[in-house]
Amino acid sequence: MSGLEVAAALPVNTRVVFVTAHDEFAVEAFRAAAVDYLLKPVSGER
Repeated sequence: MSGLEVAAALPVNTRVVFVTAHDEFAVEAFRAAAVDYLLKPVSGER
């Protein structure tokens, strides 16, 4: 399964943060109720 498929299969109250090197999936991730979408490399501030 992809990360987006996993997120869609989780219970509604589950908080999901995507960490990836691919910015092209951000909109779809937020549609799947992602709390945040971090692009690699992740800084200490994030």
